[in-house]
Amino acid sequence: DAGLALDRYWDLDALVKAAFGTSLDKHSPEEVTELKQLLRDHIQRHNGSPRNMWVLRNSKFEDFRVRERSGMPKSAMITYSLVIAKTERVLMTLIVREDGETWRIIDGGVMGKMMVAQMRSEYRNKAKGMTPLEYVQAMIKAVDARSNETAILPK
Repeated sequence: DAGLALDRYWDLDALVKAAFGTSLDKHSPEEVTELKQLLRDHIQRHNGSPRNMWVLRNSKFEDFRVRERSGMPKSAMITYSLVIAKTERVLMTLIVREDGETWRIIDGGVMGKMMVAQMRSEYRNKAKGMTPLEYVQAMIKAVDARSNETAILPK
């Protein structure tokens, strides 16, 4: 279940705080919870899409590299190549942070485009006209429209 994996391996609190910072103060705790739930459901639909499941079944993971960063809490950048159907190599990146006994993902990206930086940059340009929650709602609607995969899982 992609949603259970998200809950276990992703730290959406850290991701949302890094993306929106003090702009989250515009929201009640319930609205921040709604924002995180929207992101969780969106990532789950994306990871569970038939297209992405096909890609993963027909791919190999190679060239893993880990670069640990100093400081507390401990964090690391993991890069690897996703080799799709033996023909296409895609650079994947995860930023992870130690959380007690485990490591949790606080950001991820494809071909150098990191999720947090992209959301932060896009929101910064729209911050005067919308809240972080409104931005996330609009972003998900736009991505779903481009991918035509809104019906993968119920919202």
